[in-house]
Amino acid sequence: MRQNQRYFGAVSLFLSLCLMAISAAAEIPFSNGLLFKVQLGEQAPNYFFGTMHSDDPQVRKLAAQVEWALNKSRILAVEVEPDALSEISAVSMMVNPEGTGLHHMLGDELYRRALAEAERLGLPQITIDYYKPWALAVLFSLPPMKGSQVPDLLLADRARQQGKPVFGLETVEEQLAVFDRLPLADQKAMLIQALNNLDQVPMIYRELLKSYLARDLGELLRIGRDTFATADQAQIERFQEALVYQRNRRMVERLSDRLTAGGVFVAVGALHLPGERGLLNMLRNRGFRVEAVY
Repeated sequence: MRQNQRYFGAVSLFLSLCLMAISAAAEIPFSNGLLFKVQLGEQAPNYFFGTMHSDDPQVRKLAAQVEWALNKSRILAVEVEPDALSEISAVSMMVNPEGTGLHHMLGDELYRRALAEAERLGLPQITIDYYKPWALAVLFSLPPMKGSQVPDLLLADRARQQGKPVFGLETVEEQLAVFDRLPLADQKAMLIQALNNLDQVPMIYRELLKSYLARDLGELLRIGRDTFATADQAQIERFQEALVYQRNRRMVERLSDRLTAGGVFVAVGALHLPGERGLLNMLRNRGFRVEAVY
């Protein structure tokens, strides 16, 4: 179960990596900064904070501006509010109950590669046979973590201590269904990419961490594009729609009424914020004033 908790917590990171890989533009709106004020008219301001799913001490140490913005807000919104039921749902969606068919889905060569990596991680074949291809891609892409709380959970704890409500913008079922609905060819492409980058994960993670701490979302996008590449344009478009645009639209719709009233602190993966179809530009197009704070 402890390993499954790690999978559940890392899904947001993997979604962000996919998001980085398929986001490209010459000019990227809101590509600098991690904390933004979003305000409509004279209502109380809202604050959007871009998080990174990492327990690195430098990431866990919240800037004074972030602490201040949370203290000023009346409610906290996070991507998914994890609890015991959400964890169970996450694990159940990542596996095939029958535990059969993976070899057939992957083919001999890819299946052998997956088994070899599983063995390196100390996972027996009988365990791996239960996982769906996309779930293996998540498993094999995880950076090293020591088990400390990531910023999203830290913020949720702080908000509850202050008596503020916390709500999730997505359910874990909705978040993981993004992967489940992908065609098998796309799930296999994700797994192949994960296996091809095994030896690069620590280096990629260090680069991501460096750019995040520099609050350079444009550089995060570049790293992702260099890491994940495919010549299949149709596949790229499917990833864009499923992993990025649908989720951003859903988040904006679920935030709309609360943001209009003001006083909301929103903590989501940093790469949901920038770009033409990022959360911040979508809200600016709806009449909100958006400015970088930190």
